[in-house]
Amino acid sequence: MGTKGATVVSLWSQKHNEDFNILSVGKIFRHSGVSLLVGCQDGVIRVYKVPCVPGAKLKLQSVLETKGGPIQALKIHNVTKFHSNDVVVGDSRGTLTVFSNEQILNRRVLSEHSVDCLQIDEDATGSVSVVTSDSDGNLCAVLPYSELWRLRLRDFIVPTKIPSCASVIKSLLAVDLTEGSGQTSNYVLAADSSKNLHVIQQGSVVMSLRTPCVVTAKHITRPNYGQSKAAVSRELFPMMAKGHFISHGDENGNSKSHQVALGGQTGSVYIFSNFEILSEEYANVQWPVTQLCSLPRDTHAMLLCSGHFNKLYVYQNKKLLCCHETSDWVNSIATVDVDNDGDMEVVLGCLDNTIETLKIEAR
Repeated sequence: MGTKGATVVSLWSQKHNEDFNILSVGKIFRHSGVSLLVGCQDGVIRVYKVPCVPGAKLKLQSVLETKGGPIQALKIHNVTKFHSNDVVVGDSRGTLTVFSNEQILNRRVLSEHSVDCLQIDEDATGSVSVVTSDSDGNLCAVLPYSELWRLRLRDFIVPTKIPSCASVIKSLLAVDLTEGSGQTSNYVLAADSSKNLHVIQQGSVVMSLRTPCVVTAKHITRPNYGQSKAAVSRELFPMMAKGHFISHGDENGNSKSHQVALGGQTGSVYIFSNFEILSEEYANVQWPVTQLCSLPRDTHAMLLCSGHFNKLYVYQNKKLLCCHETSDWVNSIATVDVDNDGDMEVVLGCLDNTIETLKIEAR
């Protein structure tokens, strides 16, 4: 369904047989073409070949056994430098697992708590680290065989009426930001449940900003038997989205400098730009936002937004382009060029285990 300046076409949709929390797409190992990775409740990652023909069905390529708990975080990146992309996984038992060429290269327990957020931080030289956060508010950066740094969120929280021990990390995002000098550097942004956004570089908090609301936008925790979907709202672990969403100042001389969209419990979306959170709302969907994803475009990126509603909203430069009905609440969004036309398609995962691929085009 398309309205107000864009069309959305469903290329294929399929019910997955196993419950899943998160999905990702990309080229992995020595597989030909693009793979769809589905991180499941049973601790298994199921790998499928992404269909490039409308109406086609998913074809299972391989199964990756983590030997751990339900998958909570999943990234595709070449962290080993072995000439192909690896798969990095965080689970509810606090374990981080790195798969290289179909095998477990490294498996370690990072925390007594669930690893809920995972990002790959890469600097200008190509050096990478895996940055994770757990459900107790701890951050950790590691390499496949060593630990780089750790820090506790509560040590950096400005005192508020909310006890610091209750604050947890709601979102992590690795992003390149342009400084006032014009130099671009890599940072990790961490949003917490006490309305703070922490800017972190190499294990040091260089800045903390107050957010207008609690940032909540990542995968939705799957309800237990007898639980309503709304009952898990306080258990959300969010994700931010990076892109160039609006024109703001001179962007430190860089028209494509990364901005960050922050989705909130109130339904508001705000933009972080030039190391400040803009006071004006980018959008407001009236319901808690739990998923954000950007689609690059020549001028301003499209921002995809979902949450406690059976819809996917598509915005560009603060304008609502279209709204697509979904089968259930969306718990994961990924992008991939399915048909090799140079434009990214969108892969959605929903709480009812539906996986759907969409093509979104501005009119």
